[in-house]
Amino acid sequence: MNAFSSFVASFCASSIIIGLMYLVCPEKQKNIVKFLFGIVFILSVISSFASIKDITLPNFDSADYSQSQTDIAETSARLVYEGALKNSGINFRKIEVCTDKNDDGSIFITKVIIYSDANKTDILTALGTVAKTYEVEIKND
Repeated sequence: MNAFSSFVASFCASSIIIGLMYLVCPEKQKNIVKFLFGIVFILSVISSFASIKDITLPNFDSADYSQSQTDIAETSARLVYEGALKNSGINFRKIEVCTDKNDDGSIFITKVIIYSDANKTDILTALGTVAKTYEVEIKND
């Protein structure tokens, strides 16, 4: 950031000086002043890049995406179960999705816990084939 601010300061100062020279000089030398302005602009750009010694970029290979994958898996499973229960008119308080990790790092859903005051058979009927995908535990409130 220091290199950028020094570039801006030098460019502004040189622009002001050359602008004043352009206003003061006679008509015959205005092309020379324009040429000088171009040279100063190019030199200030080059000097700003030359003053940058070390650019460090973040290492994107080491980013940890496991938490976001877990969140996506839990949220999508929760939304599927919520949608199935709401479409059947079954009231529930909360749906909890339990996940686990394999040895290879992949995430899988172990079971889904539904907190509801409805009958267990009504809930399993409402879920249909979705209930066969994961283990469903129903806790009556």
